[in-house]
Amino acid sequence: HKVPMLCSGDCAEKLCDTMNAHGMRMHHVPGKAGAASTLKLVRSSFTKGAEALAVETMLFSKKMGVEEETMRSLAEFYGRMPFDAMLSHYIRGNIIHAGRRAHEARDCADLMEDIGIHPVMAKATAERLQSMADLNLKETLGGVTPATDAEVYALWESNQYS
Repeated sequence: HKVPMLCSGDCAEKLCDTMNAHGMRMHHVPGKAGAASTLKLVRSSFTKGAEALAVETMLFSKKMGVEEETMRSLAEFYGRMPFDAMLSHYIRGNIIHAGRRAHEARDCADLMEDIGIHPVMAKATAERLQSMADLNLKETLGGVTPATDAEVYALWESNQYS
């Protein structure tokens, strides 16, 4: 009962208040029934993908003999800003830098294959980044990174990005 839970729908807020008073860790998700399940799946897309990426990255770093340096470097890099700021930084920067980053991800995948690692995440990363680069938004925006997440979402929508 101490595992965090999400709850949505009619009376969900009241249920959360009642159960939390008994030591549960329920969090109300505004919206109709099913909104909590939707949030969990959306969040799982990120968390499970990050887990798979971490495994592939550390497998790659171990094979290259740089696992300690990789761990230290990533910890330093990701410790620089709050998580929500990092996500925003990524989606805004992706609009402008996707092409270069796709090329780098393909280079990573090629090296992984050369040393006997199946680069599932690196190839998927290159594909996702290239799909953004193919929209040519860097040129459209004159190389200027969108200032807000809302601007990015509007660009995704207007370009039918999926």
